[in-house]
Amino acid sequence: MAHRVAHAFRSVIKELSAEYRLSPVRHADETGWRTDGQSGYAWLFCTEKTSIVLFRRTRSSSVAKEILGTEPLPGVLIVDRYGAYNRAPCALQYCCKLSAKWCDVSDWSSLGLLPNDRFPFGGSSHGFTGSRP
Repeated sequence: MAHRVAHAFRSVIKELSAEYRLSPVRHADETGWRTDGQSGYAWLFCTEKTSIVLFRRTRSSSVAKEILGTEPLPGVLIVDRYGAYNRAPCALQYCCKLSAKWCDVSDWSSLGLLPNDRFPFGGSSHGFTGSRP
């Protein structure tokens, strides 16, 4: 049944993807997921107003391309440095907290962040990508 519902909403995904592409700031991430006993991935593409969640068996760049397309896009795509986004048709920005984790930053104030800073549109500081106003 879930597969029939997904098929019925295919045109909605196309409309949401078009809206997502127009945003000046986009986020994307993926994580492992099991569906019907099969390993796969849950992909999230979101903006301040749009969230698209896809379930695919692959973690390849073809999924990012499915949503981002190939035409140049305005703005930035904020990601976690996973290589599937390297050919995104827009500028990339890396998630500040993840970058700091890889660089072993223990003093967030040196980056202009506080531990409890929040996304401009909700969520936790692990997705915060800029200096505080």
